[in-house]
Amino acid sequence: MKLYFNYYRKNKLNITIITIISCLISFNIFSQQLNPKILKENLFKVNNDSVILKVEYSQQLMFYYSDKNSDSAIYYRNYILQLISSLNNKLKLVAHSTIIKNELLNERYDLTKQILPETYNLCKLTNNNKLLSKIYFYLGYYYYKAKHNIDSASNYYYKSANISTLENDKIMMAYVNSAIGVLYLDVGVVDSSQNYLNKAKALHLQLNDSANLLFDDFNQGTLLAYKNKLTEARELFIKVLTNSRRINNKTVELNALFNIANISNRLNENDLAENKIEELLQKSIAYNNKTSILNATSLWAAIKLNKKNYQDAINKGNEALTLAYEISIPNFITANLGTLIEANQALGNYKKAFELLQIKKKFEDSTASITNTRYLEKLKGQFNLDIKNKELLEKNMLIEQKVKDSKAKNSLIIMLILLLLFATLFFYLYKSRKKTQLQLQKQEMLNLQHRQEFNSFINGQESERKRIASDIHDGLAQNLVMLGIRIADLKSETEVETLKKAEIQKEVNQLINETRTIAHNMMPDVLTELGLHKALKSLINKLSHHHKLIKFNLVWDENINNLKSEHEIQIYRIVQELLNNCIKHSKATTCDIIFKFNINFIQLLVIDNGIGITFNNKQHGIGIQSINSRVNSINGTIKFNTKAKGLEIEISIPN
Repeated sequence: MKLYFNYYRKNKLNITIITIISCLISFNIFSQQLNPKILKENLFKVNNDSVILKVEYSQQLMFYYSDKNSDSAIYYRNYILQLISSLNNKLKLVAHSTIIKNELLNERYDLTKQILPETYNLCKLTNNNKLLSKIYFYLGYYYYKAKHNIDSASNYYYKSANISTLENDKIMMAYVNSAIGVLYLDVGVVDSSQNYLNKAKALHLQLNDSANLLFDDFNQGTLLAYKNKLTEARELFIKVLTNSRRINNKTVELNALFNIANISNRLNENDLAENKIEELLQKSIAYNNKTSILNATSLWAAIKLNKKNYQDAINKGNEALTLAYEISIPNFITANLGTLIEANQALGNYKKAFELLQIKKKFEDSTASITNTRYLEKLKGQFNLDIKNKELLEKNMLIEQKVKDSKAKNSLIIMLILLLLFATLFFYLYKSRKKTQLQLQKQEMLNLQHRQEFNSFINGQESERKRIASDIHDGLAQNLVMLGIRIADLKSETEVETLKKAEIQKEVNQLINETRTIAHNMMPDVLTELGLHKALKSLINKLSHHHKLIKFNLVWDENINNLKSEHEIQIYRIVQELLNNCIKHSKATTCDIIFKFNINFIQLLVIDNGIGITFNNKQHGIGIQSINSRVNSINGTIKFNTKAKGLEIEISIPN
């Protein structure tokens, strides 16, 4: 499946078109050598009760005809939808997913739009997260390619990314990262694009996916071209060209050839560019790829224009323009009209250049108000106007020019007045904005100061806890141990003295245990030595031992790692305070502590089945304030949700 975006960079005499192919092309299974005759024979032999087998043969026929005979492909698509009506939702969903992939691959967006809502509902009914992730991915692609709606596309891509991450579906994660990387490059955010494309490549390396590594190199070459590192980009496209031929991927081969020729042209290496264009044209004709033929012919016309071979530029430009009309691609129509205008102007054919200019202007204006398909049909006739109509058009344009000149004088005065009003308004808005910005900066500085002061207080508090814990452990606890040893060494002459000695020894041992518990609560050794996960396990084990009426359960996402030490301390204290509140106030019998990993944040859920919470209760006040302060100190957010029975506390901490 192909995913393109075009951007135009004007250099000396031509418009450069660069095409990006995303990882979606890896879904293409057309390289399989399918035999339609055998498939049809097998389909007709299958018993009517064997619906699944009929669906399988129909899918293969749909794939085969998709790039050869659109009507046949659509026929088998509709036949599949008819067959699966009797199947269960899970099998329906698999068939729907295959059909959507095929429709997007062949840019039949209207048919895609028809089936997407039902497919989405099937995902919800079957609770199949892996297929839901794929459908979100298809939705993102649909909005990007069919609607060019960046916001909706990115929204669905990120939904797909979240689900594939939770499901640990590395294949889907690679596709999504690559698609997001392409999306970012489309809007010019190069660093983010590089980041996501690197993630995709890393996953493809893990999966040993040599086919998709080819597309990673292609996208990297496009990034280099975008950064104007043309020599490096061309070297990478040459590598892609070699590898595409090795695995017989014709689509990538044609696009790599085009980009090599395109970059050579931009480097003013016109002979090399023409050699590659000629090779591209031969391959495109052999593969019957009209879009690639149009690419090659358009670029060849631009190269001839750069070399000042104006008649050759006109010949090639007319070929490209005719093909652009035939397959209805507006960008190529305007680009080739531009080439023809410049070439005719250079040869002194001003009348012809003027006619082409009017056609170009009308086309650009019309595409904004009516559908391209209808206008292209009208423009085909207009491009072949007879002499009488051309002369009439020229006269009308001269009259329009005179009217414009007469209006220009009056417009100048109006423009000056408007300019003065605009300048006054701009000055007023600038001053107002400046004042607002100063107020916001003061508030931000004040907030930052408060946060720094609180963090200093918290850090100082933790340092003091650690010092006191160390003093208690190394001083008081050791002295109590020594006292216990000395009491044990005392000799008892009577039975009463022996009993008193045992009683004193028991009390000393209790004091030793309580002292160690206090020191551990102030700064647990397991937190600093083994990390947050094991520290929380230790805390919950102790609480479970002392409070048997409550069943504590810790759920930990293994993707959570490499937390900052100050974050670990704060999270530990937050959990400690929440569990103490649960023990003291909730009257609960179960308490779940759940850690979830997300791309951008870590989520902590503490859920009990107790009596909930009321915020006017002074017993909770100080504890909740302490929890809120600790959450704010690590830029987190906290929500308290009282349910019919119990309390759910949701804390989100940035990664």
